[in-house]
Amino acid sequence: MKKIAIALSTIIPSLLLSNAAFAETGFYGELSAGIASNKADMNYASTFSSYFAGDTYTETETGTDSTSEDTTSLGLRLGYQFNEYIALELGYHQYGESDDTYTDEYGDIINDKVETSSISAGLKGILPLSEHFSLFARAGMAKWDLKATSTDSSAPGEVFALNQNDNDIYYGIGAEYSFNETISLGVEYSVVDMGWNISSAESSEYFSFSSDASINYQVSNLALLLKVSF
Repeated sequence: MKKIAIALSTIIPSLLLSNAAFAETGFYGELSAGIASNKADMNYASTFSSYFAGDTYTETETGTDSTSEDTTSLGLRLGYQFNEYIALELGYHQYGESDDTYTDEYGDIINDKVETSSISAGLKGILPLSEHFSLFARAGMAKWDLKATSTDSSAPGEVFALNQNDNDIYYGIGAEYSFNETISLGVEYSVVDMGWNISSAESSEYFSFSSDASINYQVSNLALLLKVSF
């Protein structure tokens, strides 16, 4: 038994670390799975004015609101590594769906759901620290998509839906360990900022109403990576 253990301790490292000069160029695919922290910050302001007998009465309301929730994230990247220092990548990430149910000040039950995803293109910069271990940084543009729905128990059967999409910068840092020229494992922390503004206005002979809201939705993703080189 002792001889078998000694033989395995010799054979297994030699299989994992064979091909000492790992490939520094070529295509690769990468799967990721992790936890995405979804944080939303909103600043809003509304103004209501009424007109009566030549007089104007104006009321303004401002405020802020913030929510956060963790969801499960999954992702896929395809890339081409030009040399040991730089690679070009395309990716798709699904950051999961947050589900929040609460009772408002009027006693009505509110259910809010938010689902986010992104398609990205960018560069990966690599800093080799040894033959097998390296640090990396990623940055590029992400086309993000946010879908939100909200229901209110005071209005059964009615669903408020919101769909926002835009392009913003993404960035991330991480570390990677290569077992051989094909398989690598890593960990990554990345951030995608999603922001937009909402404005509305209504007026008549007797009143006017306007509102503006600025929303910043940030997804911070901590994920494990499995990379396969071709």
